[in-house]
Amino acid sequence: MVAVTNDAAFNCSSESGSLFPVGNTTVTCQIAGGASATFIVAVAPPTPPVFSPATILDIVVNSTSAQGAAVTFPAIDATDAMSGPPMLICNPPSGSFFSVGNTQVTCIATDRLGLSTRMMFSVRVVRDASFVDPSLTMPADIRLEGLAGATTMPVTFNVTASADVPFTCTPPSGGQFSIAKTTTVRCSIDSYPAVYEFLVTIAEPTPPVFDPAPTDMVVAANMPLGAVVSYSPTATDAESGPPVVECSPPSG
Repeated sequence: MVAVTNDAAFNCSSESGSLFPVGNTTVTCQIAGGASATFIVAVAPPTPPVFSPATILDIVVNSTSAQGAAVTFPAIDATDAMSGPPMLICNPPSGSFFSVGNTQVTCIATDRLGLSTRMMFSVRVVRDASFVDPSLTMPADIRLEGLAGATTMPVTFNVTASADVPFTCTPPSGGQFSIAKTTTVRCSIDSYPAVYEFLVTIAEPTPPVFDPAPTDMVVAANMPLGAVVSYSPTATDAESGPPVVECSPPSG
């Protein structure tokens, strides 16, 4: 602040309230017809937040289940000498559940000017040998006959897990499967390397086949108007099972 006694008029090379660049600026103020004075305005460059501690060593813990463990980090803080306490976010956050294996944690501190600093470390969860890996029970290979005129059809199947763990199958149960094609369904439990497979085959639709093929019948008349004749033709369908056989006129 510039103060002048006796309310004398003065001028400064940079007016109060001016925008000053980063660095040092010398300001000279001159009293009309009298003395002058100089001072320096120092504007520090913007600096990003600083983490405390500056680094976090990688964390290694034993699993508390077959899937992983909840992990709490050491206390992490960040400061900014110019703009006050920054906003600090870690992803995944401390206390999260970490799956068996390595997971990278990223922490970002952002100040009011939008400047940010990033810190990364890893959390490794080692599976305890006493825990048994979960497994999947798959259905037997599936074979179906396609619908006439269609190119795909939905197929539903049942896969069960030995524990309450999430798993995925591709294609999923209830999904559309191509007709006249064999598709491999692959299933796996999240965060586990094992892959389970079975086949879904959808054959092209084919009509039933008489087996044996009917042959002409010759019978002697046993009444004035003819004869009562019985026959029992059979048919098969390799894909959809025994078909219904109807005859006209009917047997008997």
